[in-house]
Amino acid sequence: MTVLITGASGLVGNALYSLLSSSYILFAPSRKDMDILNPEGVQSYIASRSPDIILHAAAYVNATDAERERGDSNGICYRTNVYGAKHVIDAGHAVGAFVIYISTGSVFHGTDDRPGPFEIDDQPESDPTKNGWYGYTKYLGEQIGADAIVRIAQPVIPHGMRDDYVQRMIRLYQEGRLFPLFTDQYFPLTFLPDLVESLRRIIDRRMRGAFHVASPDLVSPYELFTTMILESVQTVTKISIEEFYALGNSPLRYAKYSALAVKKTEDLLGMRYASWRTIQSIPYE
Repeated sequence: MTVLITGASGLVGNALYSLLSSSYILFAPSRKDMDILNPEGVQSYIASRSPDIILHAAAYVNATDAERERGDSNGICYRTNVYGAKHVIDAGHAVGAFVIYISTGSVFHGTDDRPGPFEIDDQPESDPTKNGWYGYTKYLGEQIGADAIVRIAQPVIPHGMRDDYVQRMIRLYQEGRLFPLFTDQYFPLTFLPDLVESLRRIIDRRMRGAFHVASPDLVSPYELFTTMILESVQTVTKISIEEFYALGNSPLRYAKYSALAVKKTEDLLGMRYASWRTIQSIPYE
């Protein structure tokens, strides 16, 4: 079986390539090989390989910079996450490929009245005035028509593969650039080996629909850093997200509620995902 992975130079795409290489024949075009913003180039590359499966992991993921482009359909975030996704999905379907769109919990933007965690059959936030621009563009990408949508949370990978969410926090702390950590924003982690096994099962059974792949339990940034990473650290500054908003920071950029619920996906796929507390056995140094 042949699988084409977009975005293989990124964190998630690179992990997918590394962890799936023993199971499938893989194509992992670079941007030079296949620029997803060039529809003719995408169509030509995919038509020449005619993959059985496409894992569309390429995305613009810098949520802070995305906010600076809010409302701009010509911005790089919108063009990558919407037009780029359309080019890949359309070209994949033209050759009969089963296309899986890697998405994010950021398509949800809950409220105190609707805090989540959000199920696979909950409706994402479709109003751009009520969600971050990054999350909104990923929501639009979901609407294009991939065969399966797989939403993930903060990605965590086996130590040493790439710079993941946890390692990035450590690096910022060591550089003296770690922001105050939220005590009341809760989210799951996505252990990428769990994502890979989920994708194998979706691929093998050509399962359609939405899936959530993440830890079944939630953690705040402050709890994660002080208990999972560096238990002895006493100098990490903490703040509530409401206090953070009061300082003038955007509640659209920093969502309090966007956590994913995974029980329905676990039941559909016949597996159980790692707790974030179990993931802490990964050696972070």
